[in-house]
Amino acid sequence: MNLVGKIFLFATLVMSIAFMMMAVAVYGTHRNWREAVERTQAQTPPGEQVGLKIQLEKARQDKKALQAERERLKGQLAEEQLAARDRLAKLETVRQELDAKRAALQTERDELLAKDQKAVAALEATHANLQKLTEEVVVLRKEIRVAQEARDKDFALVVEVTEKFNQAEGDLKRIKERKQQVESQYAKLKDAARKYRWDESAAEAPADLHGKVLAVSAENLVEISIGSDDGLKIGNTLEVFRGSHYLGKIEVLRIDVDRAVGKILQDYKRGPIQKGDEVATRLGRLS
Repeated sequence: MNLVGKIFLFATLVMSIAFMMMAVAVYGTHRNWREAVERTQAQTPPGEQVGLKIQLEKARQDKKALQAERERLKGQLAEEQLAARDRLAKLETVRQELDAKRAALQTERDELLAKDQKAVAALEATHANLQKLTEEVVVLRKEIRVAQEARDKDFALVVEVTEKFNQAEGDLKRIKERKQQVESQYAKLKDAARKYRWDESAAEAPADLHGKVLAVSAENLVEISIGSDDGLKIGNTLEVFRGSHYLGKIEVLRIDVDRAVGKILQDYKRGPIQKGDEVATRLGRLS
C-alpha cells in the first residue's frame, strides 16, 4: 500500500469516528430538546425553566394580553390624541384671545402713557400755579392781617365813639328833660314874681353870658370868669356844664368887674363841678 492509500485509509477512519460522534451527539440532543419542549411545571427541577411548549403557550397568552393591551393603549392614545387636539384647539383659541387682549392692553398702555405724560405736564403746570397762588396767599394773608389790625382799631374807635355818642345822647336827653323842668319851674317862678310884683329884670342875667369856672372851694363856692362888666348881677343864676354834660346851677353871691363868686345849688347838681367847666345863662346853648 502506498502512501496515498494510507492517507485515504486514515482519513476514512477519522471520518468514521467523526460521524459516529456526530450521531451520538445528535441522539443526545434529540432527547434534550424533547424534554425541554414537553417538560411540565411538575417535571421541572428547581432553578430550571419549564418546557418550551408551556413557555410557548404562555408566550402566546402573553402575546394576546399584550395585543389586547396594545389595542387598549391605541384606543387610549387615540382618545388622548383627540383630547389633545381639542385642548390644542382651545389653547389656540385662548392664544388668539390673549393675543387680542395683549394688543388691546398694549393700545391701552400706549393711551395711558400718553395720558400720563399729559397728566405730568398738567401736574407741573398745577404745581407752578400752586406755588404762585401760595405766594399770593402769603401776601394776601399779610394784607388781611394788616386790614384786620386796622379794622380792629377802627372797630375799637367806633365802639368808643358809639359809647360816647350814646352817653352824649343820654346826657343830652337828661339835659333837655332838665331844661324842660327848669323852664317849667322858671315859668312858675315868673308867674309867682308877677303875682308878688318882683322886678324880673333885676334878677335875670343877660341871655348871652358865657364863662369858665376858675376855682371851686370846699364850701361849694365857685369863682367864675365873668363879672359886672359883662352885665352879671347878684342873684343871677348860671348853668354849669362840661361839653354836653349838664353839671348843675350856681347862684351869684358876690360880684366884681371881671370876676364873680357863686354858690352851687344842691337841688340842681348833676355831677362834680371843677376848674375849667363852662357856665352860661341859658341852657339853650346846649341844645
